Amino acid sequence: RALITGYDARYKDAGLTCESEEEWFRLPVVNPATGCSSRTFTQLGCYDGIVSHAGRRFLLEHKTTSEQIADPNAVYWRTRTIDQQVSMYALANWQSSGKIDGTIYDVIKKPTIRPKSIPKGSPKADRLAAWGTQQEIVRFGTYCGFDVPVDESRTTETPDLYEMRLTADTLDRPAVYFQRRIIPRLDSDILEWANELWDVGQDILAARNNERWYRNSGACSLYGAPCEYLSLCSGHDDTDSDNWESKESSKNTLSHSRIRCFQTCRRKYFYRYEMGIQKAEQEEREALYFGSIFHAALEAWLLTFRKDV
Repeated sequence: RALITGYDARYKDAGLTCESEEEWFRLPVVNPATGCSSRTFTQLGCYDGIVSHAGRRFLLEHKTTSEQIADPNAVYWRTRTIDQQVSMYALANWQSSGKIDGTIYDVIKKPTIRPKSIPKGSPKADRLAAWGTQQEIVRFGTYCGFDVPVDESRTTETPDLYEMRLTADTLDRPAVYFQRRIIPRLDSDILEWANELWDVGQDILAARNNERWYRNSGACSLYGAPCEYLSLCSGHDDTDSDNWESKESSKNTLSHSRIRCFQTCRRKYFYRYEMGIQKAEQEEREALYFGSIFHAALEAWLLTFRKDV
């Protein structure tokens, strides 16, 4: 809620018009050299939104990250210039409804401040000096500038008090938390991606036909957690155990996440999309959970400001 409050304050008057949100597409995978569509694969994805401004149309792509985003030369923004997802969505939009003018990357930085003990503060401090202390609550009935019931015994932040402090921080330092950049794609970039998309499909077919699903040991531990399928690859489990369950999945769909999985580790791709198995009762990682929740919140925000975002 704190981030959405800060996001709204930063962008409610940005002057963008929302044409659609959470728009799915399913399109042929076309060989650029021949113009023929694949008889096996289709491409699948979902635009976070399509917006327009001054007669120009853009894809809107929401992202959450722990990286620094305020500096336009930060590593985060450099990697976005070669992001396959931008290219894939630009190609799909070109195929379905005409060319767009670029992709607006709408990035939200995850907060680093956490709930904490509330300092006592000086009983003689004025409102500004008492900001964020027990004295602010007791003497002024506010915390970080927001109204709060007086509670002289409050020494640690409740979720509500933490929300107030985080909200104040997002309003005070919006550039730290919220950044938008237009990521362009030239026709040559889109054509290059069309060739890569076709080639990935052919590589998957070759792996499937030859039963060659190579491991990549460098991907066994990413994002601070072991791979979901490490126990299978290392021989400590087998696919017939109760630790695994089937999930519905088409083997012939190419999405951004599937392509990235195949390029990261073919054996992982085999388990997840060819066999269609996943860990039984596996909890979603915190980072993915946060991203899913915030995407839902942003979709609700777009619906609220459907005509002017």
